[in-house]
Amino acid sequence: MCKPVLVFVPAILLLGGCPGLTDAQVEEAWGTSEAALTSASAQAPTGDVDLDADCTDGGSVALSGTLTQNVGAGGVEQSFDYTVAYTACSKDGIVTDGDLDWSLEQVVDGGTARQRWSYAGTLTWSGDVSGTCDLEMEAEQEASSTSASVSWSGTICDRDASVVLEASGSY
Repeated sequence: MCKPVLVFVPAILLLGGCPGLTDAQVEEAWGTSEAALTSASAQAPTGDVDLDADCTDGGSVALSGTLTQNVGAGGVEQSFDYTVAYTACSKDGIVTDGDLDWSLEQVVDGGTARQRWSYAGTLTWSGDVSGTCDLEMEAEQEASSTSASVSWSGTICDRDASVVLEASGSY
């Protein structure tokens, strides 16, 4: 006669980052999340912003904060500081939920644009890419009619953002 045997195996819980995600998956998921930000911010009026925007394949992204813009003879200065809330925001098989603080400082003068973004928060992705990811990163871009460069610093999913995102050209 066989007797059942109970076996207890201690579990190891990994906290922070997404150890199961590859750099390519992090870049792909971030790309869909960032596309929603870009689309929503294009709809934002100057001044106080409280905006809910539809995502490409369903869900929404909400922006709340302030957008300032100054246009002068020498060029344009623009900045914003938003709190972002993703709610089942879907694009290309990836669904984003979570919250970010997102800011931009931009100066365009004499045909050159300089931009600096910062991102901080936690996103959860599901669908084709699944995991929860902490972000604390910045991007700087300089562009003219003949060239463009972007550099990343900080972390995304416990990885060096410059390694994960610069290799892909993400911005």
